[in-house]
Amino acid sequence: MRRAAEYIPEAFNLVAKLYGDAAQPALMYGLDEQSEAVRVASAQGVQQGDPLGPVLFALVLLPIMREFRQRFPKLTLPGFLDDLTVASLAGELVTDLRLAREGYDWLVIELATVGIEVNTEKTVCLLPQDAPTRIHAEQREDETVQQFASRELGGVKVTAEQGMMLVGAPMGSEEYGTAQITATLQRPAAERLLHELALMWDPQAALALLRLCYHSRATFLCRNARPSLTGPELQRFDGAVMVALAAIMQEPAACTVSGLADDGSDDQFTKCVKAIRDGDLTETQLPVTLSDLQKALVRLPHHAGGFGLPATHTRRHAAFVARTLGALRPVLAALAPSQREQVMGCLPELPTMHELRLSLQELRSGGIPETRMRDLVPDQLLTWAAVNDAESAQAMCTWVQTAPEAGHAQGTQSAISAAVDGQSAKGYDLMLRGIVDQEPRMRALARHLSMKGPGASAFLATLPSANTHLSMEPAAYRESMRRWLDIQLPDPGGLCSNAACGKPQTATHAARCCLTGEQNYRHNPLCDMIADVLRTRLKLRHVNREDNQHFIAAGFPDLRPDVTWQHGQMHMPQWDKQGKLRVPQDPLRLMNGGLVDVTVVDQTGRDFLAAASHTAGVAAMNKALAKYTKYEGKHPPNYTLIPIALEQSGRSCPNTSRLVRALAEHESAACDGVYSVSSCIARWRQRISIVLQRSISESVLRNFRRTRVDPARGAPPVVDRHMSVSLLAPPMPALAEVDGDGAG
Repeated sequence: MRRAAEYIPEAFNLVAKLYGDAAQPALMYGLDEQSEAVRVASAQGVQQGDPLGPVLFALVLLPIMREFRQRFPKLTLPGFLDDLTVASLAGELVTDLRLAREGYDWLVIELATVGIEVNTEKTVCLLPQDAPTRIHAEQREDETVQQFASRELGGVKVTAEQGMMLVGAPMGSEEYGTAQITATLQRPAAERLLHELALMWDPQAALALLRLCYHSRATFLCRNARPSLTGPELQRFDGAVMVALAAIMQEPAACTVSGLADDGSDDQFTKCVKAIRDGDLTETQLPVTLSDLQKALVRLPHHAGGFGLPATHTRRHAAFVARTLGALRPVLAALAPSQREQVMGCLPELPTMHELRLSLQELRSGGIPETRMRDLVPDQLLTWAAVNDAESAQAMCTWVQTAPEAGHAQGTQSAISAAVDGQSAKGYDLMLRGIVDQEPRMRALARHLSMKGPGASAFLATLPSANTHLSMEPAAYRESMRRWLDIQLPDPGGLCSNAACGKPQTATHAARCCLTGEQNYRHNPLCDMIADVLRTRLKLRHVNREDNQHFIAAGFPDLRPDVTWQHGQMHMPQWDKQGKLRVPQDPLRLMNGGLVDVTVVDQTGRDFLAAASHTAGVAAMNKALAKYTKYEGKHPPNYTLIPIALEQSGRSCPNTSRLVRALAEHESAACDGVYSVSSCIARWRQRISIVLQRSISESVLRNFRRTRVDPARGAPPVVDRHMSVSLLAPPMPALAEVDGDGAG
């Protein structure tokens, strides 16, 4: 409490409410066969899971670490919460050990005064790499240098390995680092998680866990381990992620609970993962049926229309550069003057700086424009990385000793990552333009321009929820993911379900045909969702579906907008047909009611393909303008017409974005800013994306089940063929070599 009052007085009242004398923090547990919850008082430290916990813990340590620096100017004490490291740079082993012993003993006592006990089982000492080659005067004849160092440190364990894990990252020799990176990314718990994800019934949850949980450790290593060591293992990691995604999308399941097939051999998924772990497969050699285009789309971020599963192998240089640039100056500034002078004398030759120089060269050769690189990285570092002579090294050292800017680390990391993502998106676009046949090329370009629209791929980033507007049935979600990659379902071998349509049944036709009545199903769930959220979340009154009362007086009773709400309830800015805000705004119309009409259009259809392949959103805009023509001048002035046109690949017309922002601002204001406007916008985009893709997928699957017999074929259609989509390609077993002379 005292530390909170001293360092964060603006938050003291909150801390006092949670941990003050009047507070009674406790953990509640529910036990089997007991209706009453069990209460366990939290009498010491912070509560498990409290988001304030790390801050309060760090505030308790802060004065101890500051006093340590004053008492022991020849030692350093870097730390991350409860991971503290005492380091000495004197350069002579016995001196270093005795300085470290003095600082360590003081630290143990001081930590005990605030209730923190040092875990001696996990406390480890790492000696310099050349320490075992030297004999010291105080060393006994029958003891190793590790035993000698442990005795000098009062029994602290001294590792015989060539390195140690420090805050989750390997530090030491190249051999040690490589071994630890492999052990980290292939640890049994990670392998079990990958297997569980491929086995999960809910693909939406599986994709979220793959993206947010499984990916995290590799991302951490990208930032904190040397890129020259992480490269090969990260390539295997990326391959395993691709195989897991293919298994999640595949039907039927690609793996079993035991990991074994019926014949006792490994199941499909296990075979594919083993092929990756045992070899050095490139992206094009992975055991999946996905094309290079589809794999490239998986790697793109969501805002570029991808799955948000970037290749850590290609991003490792950007992550390492950003983290090093952000940490280099603050770390050096925290050293004692004598230590800083010692480090600066050999800074350009340090392994970290060598890796930084190589990573900067890789980023430059990766296609990021020179002007963009100079915006992201200081000129002194770029020149040093390119030239590496005495003059450039001195300029680099001068920059390192300048004061760091606040927030520079986070800004640099996000900016460099965005530049790498931009190059990936450009590369994908070039791949699309390289498709030889004109019609497939135009279709691919039209799809991708639509998929890059704001919120178009939000369904891929939406966490599973009990809310029906934010979730899908497993079959529909798998079909949505496959369709996003342009993976077509196997043809059932029949005709369209409507007798008036004699076209062969295909996945593309099932999503597009307007003679089956399915176009209404692709449209109505969006309208129902909008009306439901307006009533339940925004608390608007008189929200109606297909209400014509606003057009009866004008003599147009047949006009029925999909969703309407009464005027005077929320702020509605006015915009023109192109979605641009009118200037000035008409004050008499700022509280207008809404007349929403929803349209879903296939941008790859014959009417729009040529234009949609080079102009983003042209199909949606065309449909929105048609709605203006239909309704213009036929509704009361205190209502605003809002045509919402959505392309099947997700992009919407500008009116949709305007409406979403207006609804988000109203929702945020209604909850007194508990939810920010940006978070409300993101949630609206998720709802629209989920419902749109779910409606299309369910329409396709339902159409497949209703496929009619094709008289020309005679055989009945295989209506459940969509349940057999194999995306894994396990390697064939190696054939044993047979000696022909030995044949009987």
